[in-house]
Amino acid sequence: MLYKKLHSLLLIVFITATLFPSCRKDKGPSWDVAILAPILKSTLGVEHFAADSLVQVNPDNTISIVYDGNLVKLSLDTLVEIPDTNIQETFFAPGNMAPLNPGDAIPLLGNLVEETKYKLKGVELKMVKILSGTLSFSLSSSIREVTELSYQMPYVSKMGIPFSINESIPAGTQANPSIISKSYDLSGYKIDLTGVNQNDFNTIVANLSVIISPAAPDTVAIMAMDRFDIQYSFNSLKVEYASGYFGSYDINDGNVDTINIFKKIKSGSFNLDSIGMSLNIKNGFGIDAQLVIDTLGSINTSTSNTVLLNHQSVGNAINLSRAQNTPNDGKAFTYAEYNMVINTNNSNTDALIENIPDQMKYDFTILINPFGNNSNGNDFLYHNSDLQVNLNLEVPLAFSANGLTILDTVEVAFSTDSEENTSTIIDGFLHLYADNGFPYEATIQVYLYDEVYQIIDSLVMFPGNRIIAAPVDLNNK
Repeated sequence: MLYKKLHSLLLIVFITATLFPSCRKDKGPSWDVAILAPILKSTLGVEHFAADSLVQVNPDNTISIVYDGNLVKLSLDTLVEIPDTNIQETFFAPGNMAPLNPGDAIPLLGNLVEETKYKLKGVELKMVKILSGTLSFSLSSSIREVTELSYQMPYVSKMGIPFSINESIPAGTQANPSIISKSYDLSGYKIDLTGVNQNDFNTIVANLSVIISPAAPDTVAIMAMDRFDIQYSFNSLKVEYASGYFGSYDINDGNVDTINIFKKIKSGSFNLDSIGMSLNIKNGFGIDAQLVIDTLGSINTSTSNTVLLNHQSVGNAINLSRAQNTPNDGKAFTYAEYNMVINTNNSNTDALIENIPDQMKYDFTILINPFGNNSNGNDFLYHNSDLQVNLNLEVPLAFSANGLTILDTVEVAFSTDSEENTSTIIDGFLHLYADNGFPYEATIQVYLYDEVYQIIDSLVMFPGNRIIAAPVDLNNK
């Protein structure tokens, strides 16, 4: 590991070593040989202050650190989640019934129309298209003859064809009812949830009919307490598209994220000339929303110092327009975007970045439909809708600095045959050559690591590790 202060270094280290033969059968003459050979080279400049992927060389050959990161991302499940739902209905036959002929409908189960309304925590859905999920059915009958079930959901359709189930249920008894269970894939089905009168929400309509099998050989006696049970459940439903009113409520969240903008800076401080920072907010939901940034700050875990952003947006609601239900950029919708410029003229971004952070913290509140049902039930979302808050940062590397320490680690390998080479090294001298291209005085130190990255020794002593500043011209270049 190389610790270096405020400099651009081209570091070349040579070692002069005396070699002796290892213990083996004598195969001829041997000599002590002095060899001068480079064993490592490293460069540390301003372009190495940050991770390589963050460094941008500008057309005028100046260097900037450019960082784009996501702070907040809300997905579909945050707004609309259809829980697994289990519904069971039991129908008892009335007493004193006349026997039924083959093909006759069972009383209470002939052309029955049912509406089932789901509770979705303030969400009022009118239409849903299913991306994936299943409908499970379990049917039980104590009637002493085969019965035929016709179950249809007229407002659940795929390619215009309503979902329907037609099943034969074997004969059973009250002591030993017959049972059948089936599961059906709902992928691609569209569900109209407005009910029979098309003015409701969260409502599924089903038409149910149970008859004695037309193939029954004789009439069938229906006994008192004969029963027919229907149990069905929606399982693991994932929404491809949904519309309706998604409710009005708040979402509070926050996090501390690790960042690697200045990962090679060990300590010290610098003062930046300028900083370009912006927040890009993208709303991919067809809802009105407000975003409140409660806190946004940088953390330097080495110094335990936290700097909070001071800007007019912090603590104040930002109105976000709803997405448009028109395709764009490979998606079925068009994001509504809001951009906020934050710089040294309207905030303390300089202090935020000069903190040399390795973490960013944020807390936020998102208000869903803060003004109520303004869309009259026309909120919408797609399975890949999201709400994003992205941080964009550009830091030109023009600065003054004090006691800044940067570091790098390089591997030292004498040969692929390391055991033989290290065993033949008797002693030698380490020669360090360094060029400083920074207009600052610097010092250099070289530490040796073992194979588990524990420091073994430091190799350069003061004042031998002092490097004078590079000269500058009349334009300070």
